[in-house]
Amino acid sequence: MDALNAFLDGNPDPREYKRALAVKMALQGYPYVEIMSLLNVCAAFISKWKSNFLFAGVEGLKLAYRGFPGRLNPEQKQEIITWLQQRNYWNIEALADFIYEHYQVEFSSRQSYSALLHEAGITWKKAQGVNPKKDEEQVASKKRN
Repeated sequence: MDALNAFLDGNPDPREYKRALAVKMALQGYPYVEIMSLLNVCAAFISKWKSNFLFAGVEGLKLAYRGFPGRLNPEQKQEIITWLQQRNYWNIEALADFIYEHYQVEFSSRQSYSALLHEAGITWKKAQGVNPKKDEEQVASKKRN
């Protein structure tokens, strides 16, 4: 119980906190119905995390999923950004070819390539300084009238 209290005091992730709180209340003898109404959980939630705690201790309450590791490490990402910033012309196909040739990585989504362009400070939407439909003669005639 001391380990559980220390875990709760350590300010864990809210999901882990809810698990630990449900387990603590169950171990202290609170009825499941009361725990369910206070924490807005079901009986299976309480049973599952109580069982995990009894089997693995506090480690059994922690989040197991840590995400998918990135395909490019930070150094490789920085090299790609530097390469992009040195170019005068950019497109996603050229970026995809560069990444595959140098790092043997191929993203399944074009969004990953767009995110790299964005990180490099490159926009593919070019602003126009002048309205291409603007006709100087037409504007001058309207000003005269």
